[in-house]
Amino acid sequence: MPVQHGFGGSAQFPIGIIVDGDANDSDLSQFYAAMRVNRTGNLIRLGSNNGTSPEGQQEAAVDVETVSALAPASTVYLYRIPSINGGDVVAGMNQVVTDNLVAVVSMSFGGCEKQPYPTYYEFASAEDSAAAQGSAQGITFVAASGDSGGPSNLSGCASVMAPAASSYVVAVGGTSPDAPNNNTSGGAPPDAYRSGYQYAWGQPTPTSADPPCSQNFCGSGGGASTHFQTSEQNNACGGSWRCVPDVSLAADFYHRAFGVYNGTSEPLAAGTSFATPIFSAIQAEIDQRQGTRKGNVVGRLYSIWDMYGYGAFAPGQPTVFQDITSGSNGYQASAGYDWASGIGSLDGWALSSVE
Repeated sequence: MPVQHGFGGSAQFPIGIIVDGDANDSDLSQFYAAMRVNRTGNLIRLGSNNGTSPEGQQEAAVDVETVSALAPASTVYLYRIPSINGGDVVAGMNQVVTDNLVAVVSMSFGGCEKQPYPTYYEFASAEDSAAAQGSAQGITFVAASGDSGGPSNLSGCASVMAPAASSYVVAVGGTSPDAPNNNTSGGAPPDAYRSGYQYAWGQPTPTSADPPCSQNFCGSGGGASTHFQTSEQNNACGGSWRCVPDVSLAADFYHRAFGVYNGTSEPLAAGTSFATPIFSAIQAEIDQRQGTRKGNVVGRLYSIWDMYGYGAFAPGQPTVFQDITSGSNGYQASAGYDWASGIGSLDGWALSSVE
């Protein structure tokens, strides 16, 4: 991460997290001590913490621990909402826009963009409008593409997930490392800048002994929107419809990251809900390095990809993106853009240097 090069986030470019829960201060202190994080940024709680579900509380812990460890100098605004139902999400996004306090917003949730309430796409359209207004103010919205796989019959939805489906939101998918018991097949070339191979994240239906998976399937949500169109992707996915994901980062349940929740240290961070705060921290450091809020960066990601592809932006530097060509979320990963991994995995420092 760029923190190794002197960019660890800053109070000038805060990160917002919208979540239906709260992070426990003692959990955070235990996490920072265990991971030797020199945390200098503040955590500011906003909204009423009406969300009391264990999932929301655990998600809050994962999100705060992730962004504050990877961007340790960034102020984090925790926007606590009652639930991740459409109306509460829209209200949370609108509050972020009204406050205009943060540079980046991390949203580790999603719902069917075609949800009928009371008309189809109503919530997705409202989320899109909020993200569009926030982007105009310089706020970068980031959302998980979902953990239920690509095809609609696996996600239980006739389309992709919102708010990731908005063209004003960076949709983050997942990757899997190549290690024992990760249930992937095929091969990928080694990358000198990473510790192993990577696949598009998509695991078979788990056994009872495996970590829980949404809709009995673990894999990045991916595919084409049936509601939103965009020119930002330069027809990367073969048409004018908005496609997700855009980029992918670590998500595999079999290789979960360390976290602390309810005083217990455990491997609990996984899924596209984990990949999302990782990207959010990277974007906050990009803003810090450039000295300005970037707003909507979806088009910029594809512009950089068009310019540099899967090569380095300068001799001797890491690759900007890594093409993920193996693995499946129901859609098979392939060379270039695909619905399993988007552009592919990215290297944060190279991206911030290019951006």
